[in-house]
Amino acid sequence: GETKPHFVETARLNIEVKDLTIPVCKRIYETYIENFQEQQSTDFLSLAINLNDQEGQEFISEILHKKINQEKAEFFFYETIQKILDRNLILLREGIKTRLQSGKLSDDDALELAKQFSELKGEELRVAQLEKR
Repeated sequence: GETKPHFVETARLNIEVKDLTIPVCKRIYETYIENFQEQQSTDFLSLAINLNDQEGQEFISEILHKKINQEKAEFFFYETIQKILDRNLILLREGIKTRLQSGKLSDDDALELAKQFSELKGEELRVAQLEKR
């Protein structure tokens, strides 16, 4: 983040806290974005201190002990965002499908959901990226 601000902006464009499913990841991401927006430090030590949360601090410690291939980091960053977008689209489709199959909808509601499902069926979300300046 501090050396690659375009990563943070790209993440903010594509991922909201609600898009994450693991509570500790939600807290870390939210804290990171808040620190970034307030122009506070976003290094792992600052995050751990700001989290004030044992589980989050342990998770950050675990991340710090992993080796990261800097040459592949950007590729995996975009790939991870894409996987989150894909998962969220699949979950949205499945939720609509489940509601349609429940048999508890009025005809109008069922028709509206069927229309939404049809629109989403062929849709594929792509990572939104910042325009190069």
